[in-house]
Amino acid sequence: MDLLNKSEISQLIFSKYLEAGNLMSYFGQEIVHIDNLRKHSDEQWLSKSEEVLTFDFDGWSANVTFTKNGSYHSDSLDFFFSTNDAHKYTIGLYEDLQRFILSSGINVDQFVSDNELVFLFKNAASAHYLLQNDRYVLRKLSGAFLDYAQTYAYYKKIYGESTFIF
Repeated sequence: MDLLNKSEISQLIFSKYLEAGNLMSYFGQEIVHIDNLRKHSDEQWLSKSEEVLTFDFDGWSANVTFTKNGSYHSDSLDFFFSTNDAHKYTIGLYEDLQRFILSSGINVDQFVSDNELVFLFKNAASAHYLLQNDRYVLRKLSGAFLDYAQTYAYYKKIYGESTFIF
């Protein structure tokens, strides 16, 4: 089995990541080789209970979290591109995500705050868009690590009731 590395992560298609739910499902392999990933990472963050490996790319980064004993826990993608560069990303703007959801027939729940839209997929992955220059711009894709019901309850606590869309 090939080991996951930075080069593979750089090839992510963000809409397919949402469909898969997390990096393990996307790549169809276990991410159990923390030592291999660590040597390819750009940053490592340690806490008492976990280690986060970060992989930096142009306009975005991938974070893979492991438990203290080295077991895969979760992953997420952070985006920091400008509104003008959003067209470079398949789902960089809210309108792009809408088209993706409609064309794929996926059902999602939407949570809304004053300046943020959060879309929860049935596989418990989520997409987070922040209002920037009058447009909602992609800022985070969170891979699933809790089940859908637990993730829904978590977002409901933060944002209130969801709006089921699409």
